[in-house]
Amino acid sequence: QVGVFPSKEAAQPRLTELQQKKMQVYALPKFIEGKKQYAVIVGPYPTLEDAENHKAEIAKACNCQAFIVKVE
Repeated sequence: QVGVFPSKEAAQPRLTELQQKKMQVYALPKFIEGKKQYAVIVGPYPTLEDAENHKAEIAKACNCQAFIVKVE
């Protein structure tokens, strides 16, 4: 996860930016404190280890702090 936005439209510029860097990204709706927001997710990765191995690369590409989240 590389960001959370109040709407899908607000997340779109970040999605476009990361897609241009050849990353597979999508906006996942989630509820935070009862409000629907959109998390920008990079991936998926087949294993936790694979995600850990790419975390620093993703953080550098998005100039942000990246978090690993399990999406089911």
